[in-house]
Amino acid sequence: MAHLIQANRLSKIWGPALFAYSLVIILFAVWPAGSWYIRKRSIKLLRGYSIVNLLVIAILLVSFSYRIALPTFPEDVQSICIVGDSISEGIGGPSERTWPKVLSENTGIDVLNLAVSGATVNSALHKQIPKVPNDHQLVLLEIGGNDLFGPTPTKAFRNDLDSILTELKSSGHQVAMFELPVLPWQWQYSRIQRELAIKHGVIFIPKRVMVSVFSSKDTTSDLAHLTENGHQLMAEKVQHLLTNPQQTRPQENP
Repeated sequence: MAHLIQANRLSKIWGPALFAYSLVIILFAVWPAGSWYIRKRSIKLLRGYSIVNLLVIAILLVSFSYRIALPTFPEDVQSICIVGDSISEGIGGPSERTWPKVLSENTGIDVLNLAVSGATVNSALHKQIPKVPNDHQLVLLEIGGNDLFGPTPTKAFRNDLDSILTELKSSGHQVAMFELPVLPWQWQYSRIQRELAIKHGVIFIPKRVMVSVFSSKDTTSDLAHLTENGHQLMAEKVQHLLTNPQQTRPQENP
């Protein structure tokens, strides 16, 4: 999909730019005299600072115009296998109504949840992927959050995620992947996901879907794990994707 390709190219620009800009903002928040120093010392520095602000704003505005369209899953999905971490497994034990359970109840879809609390991309590769059955139509990846907390080196993250997608696609699975809701200094993880989604033809779910869940009221217990309301909302978001008439696949332009 052209929008994903363009967004990925722009992320190579706005990712580092936003990170650098964040450092500048933090610097002046910690050192209020900084802006006074610029005004006092040199009008050229003040102009330079203003130009940086305008460039960052322009980059962000352009990137928003290329934001990734919401995808959908293949039509008539009857079975889904979820590879993930505590967001999908939950932390309340077998009785917890996690979003995969709610999704299955609401849609009648057979949902196999292989998610394991604390899982990383590497552990999912070795412990969850071998358990993915061949007869499940769609594999949904909700994995990588714990790699951000580690953090897992970006090279290892790329290699393990590439191996996961290679194995799943070579087995003939349809694959969808949640984009990680990264912080400005973690932009490289998002770029890796986008590049590998394009490479493997994976259905890519933009991070605003997960952000909309975690930023809603009473949806998390500690900003990292979903409450009952959070699981309900997450299930509704995925169900909406299942019924969305538009489908976005990350493919290069001919």
